[in-house]
Amino acid sequence: MLISLNKLLKWWISDINFELDFNGEIYLNDVSQLNKTRIFSIFYPRTINDIEYLISKAKSEGKTISLRGQAHTMGDQTLPSRNANSLNYICDLKYMNRVEYDGRTKEVLGEAGTT
Repeated sequence: MLISLNKLLKWWISDINFELDFNGEIYLNDVSQLNKTRIFSIFYPRTINDIEYLISKAKSEGKTISLRGQAHTMGDQTLPSRNANSLNYICDLKYMNRVEYDGRTKEVLGEAGTT
């Protein structure tokens, strides 16, 4: 059943590179596939309020947050520490992709997931 669930999840969200093991643990890797790292949870915020919630949740639980955008890095820069006693959150910003233009000031504001 777990193998089928893993295949279903990978098909359903095929742009996310993750792995489930038979203990129900979640692992992420970077593009190089050399940095498999166990994580507690991954968040996909779409608003500033989502990020504020994640920050307060992590703070209350004593966890850290690692940020990533399009997950194209190599060398585990966007993955949390692999310390066995430290399972932390990933905040994937790829859905924070709004762009705003202020015609008066001629300024453009692009969120972190904008490509």
